[in-house]
Amino acid sequence: MLFAAIVPAERKEAVRRNHVYFKTRVAIAQDDLDVAKREATKYGELIASGVPFETRRHRELLGTIAMASDGFTQALKHLEQANQRNPRILFLLAQAHALNDDEAVARATCGRAANFNGLSFDYAFVRSTAREVVGDVGRIKASFTVCGRPHTRARHCRGR
Repeated sequence: MLFAAIVPAERKEAVRRNHVYFKTRVAIAQDDLDVAKREATKYGELIASGVPFETRRHRELLGTIAMASDGFTQALKHLEQANQRNPRILFLLAQAHALNDDEAVARATCGRAANFNGLSFDYAFVRSTAREVVGDVGRIKASFTVCGRPHTRARHCRGR
């Protein structure tokens, strides 16, 4: 319906890019990493114009996929280039540091997520968990879930 609407072409393209971004997030949440990787690659190609916001979102996708694939070092590389003003990404970054056994940085980053002071709708999704686990690296590690279940470096959702 939107694509038949009288809307500037650049807005239609933005909607297409957002659709691919959210399709990738859904694939990650469902632990369908093959689809997630394919869609993240597609998203990266669509944002080749170099829009900083979209570049940071692409890094977020790549980092989240790497975490779900047990590539915690790779996840750090990507998440550190993602939006550092998003408490959800800060919390993911804290989890990646914890899973890489970098305890001091994990605690500090989790503290930044737990005590976030800015306007962000994502804060509602991480606030209570971040505040509960801040300072306890074991609990920060345990808070990382794949497909809604604790992640233990093993695939949980395959064959559902």
